[in-house]
Amino acid sequence: RFVPMRCSRNFRVYEDLSNGTQFHKFEKRLLRVAEFLRYESKGVFTERQARLLKLTSPHVDDRRKLEQEAAVYDPAVIDAALKLCPSNATGRINVQTIEDSPLDLLHDCGFLKWWSRRLRLWESKF
Repeated sequence: RFVPMRCSRNFRVYEDLSNGTQFHKFEKRLLRVAEFLRYESKGVFTERQARLLKLTSPHVDDRRKLEQEAAVYDPAVIDAALKLCPSNATGRINVQTIEDSPLDLLHDCGFLKWWSRRLRLWESKF
């Protein structure tokens, strides 16, 4: 699958120069991104993104469903849902992470704890 990459401040190409070039830092970051994408190629993150992309098709006109699916990728939504979890909630995931609805996911504390870490990792890579 094609994933466009950009030389931008997102990848910190414009950092301080240590040896006259920024390429070594840039290359390390892109290699970490590539590793993450390889690892996630068949993972929950990618599979749910595919569902989200299908909802953006010109042939699909269900804005409510699109917003619900996208909410799972919103750190503020995840954090708010995590705050509702009891402090003694286990880390056990009780949902089907790819198949279940976003609403089901947002009510499963085990999923939320795990997903929050995955989401933060994704954000740190991009």
